[in-house]
This record gives sequence, structure tokens and C-alpha cells, in this order.
Amino acid sequence: MLYTLLGSINAALIVLSAYGVLLQLKSIYERRVNNTANPTAVLSVNQFTVSFVAYFSFYLYAIFIEPINHFLAWPRLLASVLAWLILVEIYRDRQTRYSKVSSLLSGFFYAVDYSRLHLM
Repeated sequence: MLYTLLGSINAALIVLSAYGVLLQLKSIYERRVNNTANPTAVLSVNQFTVSFVAYFSFYLYAIFIEPINHFLAWPRLLASVLAWLILVEIYRDRQTRYSKVSSLLSGFFYAVDYSRLHLM
């Protein structure tokens, strides 16, 4: 009972965090539609890279423990995908080497994760 309650609270907080990331992604798309110059100019590649790594690492932890912890896994997968999409948008906007490496490495982590899960 306590496990379920605390897991639900944790998942709700991560979903709330993911909602904030989704709103940021939505504002990037709106700026792009409105032809705003540099729609990601105020965003930090470092911040979203660290956010991606944090969300993704907890997702990996949750899927590799036995039994899988659904409270940790799926909200963090959602949040990491949204953070990765922002990294891709930053790369599309800036075309810098650092943003390219960050977005490609994040995508590579998904590919490795998918192939590892597929082989299990």
C-alpha cells in the first residue's frame, strides 16, 4: 500500500515535470511557425542534455531491475523522449557541433536500449 502510494506520487511528479518540458517544446514549435529567428536561442544545451541523461538513466534502472518498476520506468521514458526532442530542435536551430553530438548521442542511447531490450 505504501509502495503504491509513494510510487504514484513519484510518477505524478515526473509527469508534471514532463508536462513542463512538453510546454517548452510546444513554445519552440510555435516560435518556429511564427518564423521567429532562433526559436531555441534562450535554451541551454547543457541543461537539456543533463535532463535527458537523468531521465534516461532512471528509466534504464527501472527496466533492468526485477521486477520492472513501472512507477519509475514509463514516466521517465516519456520525459526523456521530450528532452531528446528539444535537443533535436536545438540542433536544427543552431547547427553547432555540441548540439549535434548531444542530440545524436541521445538518439544512439535509444537505439542501444531498443536493441538490448529486443534481444532479451
